[in-house]
Amino acid sequence: MKQVNFSLIASDGMARRGRIDTPRGEINTPAFMPVGTAGTVKAMYPEQVRETGADILLGNTYHLMLRPGAERVASLGGLHDFMDWQRPILTDSGGFQVMSLAKLRKLTEKGVTFKSHIDGSSHELTPERSIEIQTLLDSDIIMQLDECIALPAERKEIERAMELSIRWADRSKTAFNNQQNRALFGIVQGGDDAELRGRSAAGLKGIGFDGYAVGGLAVGEPQEVMFRVLNEVTPELPTDRPRYLMGVGKPDDILGGIERGIDMFDCVHPTRAGRHGHAYTRFGVINLKNARHKDDHRPLDEASPNPNCRRWSRAYLHHLVRTEEILGAMVLSQINLAYYQELTAGCRTAIEAGPDFQEGHSPPGSILKGLEIARMVGMVTYRTQELFDHRFQREKQNELFNVESYLDYQGKKLGKRFDPNSYLILLKAMNSHDIGRGRGGTEEVAKNYQCELISISYEGDLIYSPGYLKEFTQLVPNSEHYFISTSFGHDGFLVEFEKWGGIIASHLKNHHVQRVFTGSK
Repeated sequence: MKQVNFSLIASDGMARRGRIDTPRGEINTPAFMPVGTAGTVKAMYPEQVRETGADILLGNTYHLMLRPGAERVASLGGLHDFMDWQRPILTDSGGFQVMSLAKLRKLTEKGVTFKSHIDGSSHELTPERSIEIQTLLDSDIIMQLDECIALPAERKEIERAMELSIRWADRSKTAFNNQQNRALFGIVQGGDDAELRGRSAAGLKGIGFDGYAVGGLAVGEPQEVMFRVLNEVTPELPTDRPRYLMGVGKPDDILGGIERGIDMFDCVHPTRAGRHGHAYTRFGVINLKNARHKDDHRPLDEASPNPNCRRWSRAYLHHLVRTEEILGAMVLSQINLAYYQELTAGCRTAIEAGPDFQEGHSPPGSILKGLEIARMVGMVTYRTQELFDHRFQREKQNELFNVESYLDYQGKKLGKRFDPNSYLILLKAMNSHDIGRGRGGTEEVAKNYQCELISISYEGDLIYSPGYLKEFTQLVPNSEHYFISTSFGHDGFLVEFEKWGGIIASHLKNHHVQRVFTGSK
C-alpha cells in the first residue's frame, strides 16, 4: 500500500490547503521547501530550519552525485542520517543543470553527460541513473529527469525538449518500479506555449505519477508570463495529486502561484538574499548594506514572533554585513526562511478559514480569520514603518507591543463589521483594474496615451511603487511625474492634501492642459 498520500483539506478559488503524508512525517501545503543543495541549507543548522516551520527540504541529485557520491551517502545511512534531517526530503533530478550547465554537458536521447565543474571528470546521468541516485540518497519525493530550457526560446526547441522529457518521464516511471515508501513526480514542460504545456500534462497523466511539477518557469520570462502559464496548466493537472512549481521564488511569486493552485515551492532566494545582506520583513525588504542603518538602534521588527528580528539592532546587523561576518549570513538566512514559512502558514490559515470565499459563498454574518489577516496586512502595507515607530515607539501593554495590539484590534474590528462577500466584490473590482489587459501591455498603453498625464507618487508607498509609477510616466509622450516626501506611505493621498493640491494647482497654472472630447460635436 502506498505510504505517501495527498489529502485536499480546503480550497479557496484555485488556492488549495492540503497535506502530504509520508513515513517521515506530514507536509502541510502550501509549503515552501528550503534548498539544501549539497546536503545543507547554507548557514543553517538542521534544527534551525525545522524551527522556522519547514516540513521538508530539497536536495540536489547532480551536486550530491559529484560529491560525496550517492553510493557513499547510502553507505553512511542515507541523506537524512548523513545531514541529520529526519523529516521528508525532495530531491531534484538534475534536470535544471541541463540548462544551467549547458556549456558543460552533452545531451542525447539516452541522457546527459556532464563534465564536472569541480574537477572536469565525466558523469553520465540518464533517467534510470537519476532514479537510482535519488533512491540511494533515500529521498522521500523523487523527481523524473527532464530537460529544462531557458526562456525565451523557439517553439521548435521548446517542443523538442518537452517531448524528450515525456519519454524520459516514462523511463523514470519504469525505473522507479512503484516504490511504496516514496513518491515519484512528473514534470510538465512546454515553455510559455499553452498547447505544448497541455500536451505535456496529458502525456504525464497518461503515464501516471504521485505528483506533478511545473518546470521551466522562472528561467528568464516576466512574471506575467509565468502566471499566465500557471492559469493554463494547473486546471489540466489532477486535483488529487500535489502540484509543485520548481525554483520559485520571491514572496509575490509564491502568492501568485498559490492563487493559481500550486501546493509546493522551492528557491535558493531567501538564503542567498540573507548572505547578501537583505532581510525580508512585514514592512518589505531591508537592505542592511545601506549606510542609513549604521546608527539605527531599532530592531528589524519589534513585533515579530521571530526573536532574531527583535534581538539585534539594525546598526549591529549592518555591521555584520559590511564586515562580512559569518553571523550576519546565519541570522539573516534564518530571518528570511522564517518569513517564507510565516507567509505560507498564513496562506494555509486563510484558505482553511474561508473555503469558497473567492466564489462569494460565505454565509451572511460570517466572521473570517482571513478577513482579519487581510486587514492587518493592509495596515502595514498602507503605512510606513517610520510612522508606526513614531506613533507607537516600543511601549508594551499586557505583554504586547502597542503596534501589535493596534493591528490585532483593527483586524478584528473589520472582521466583525464587514460582510466578506462585499469585501470580495471590492477585491475583484481592484484586481480587474489593469490598464494593460487587452491593450498590448502597460508599455504599449503608455506610448499611445493621447492626453497629458500628471502622476504623483508617495514616499514609502508599497502599493503603487514610486519607481514604477515614474517609469510608466516617462513612457507617456506628454507627461510629468511628481514625488511627495511623506511618512504616510500609500495613505499619503488621504493626508497630504496641501502637498498634492499645491502640485496640481501649480501644474495647471503653468502648463497647457489638452482637452479631449468624445462623441459628436
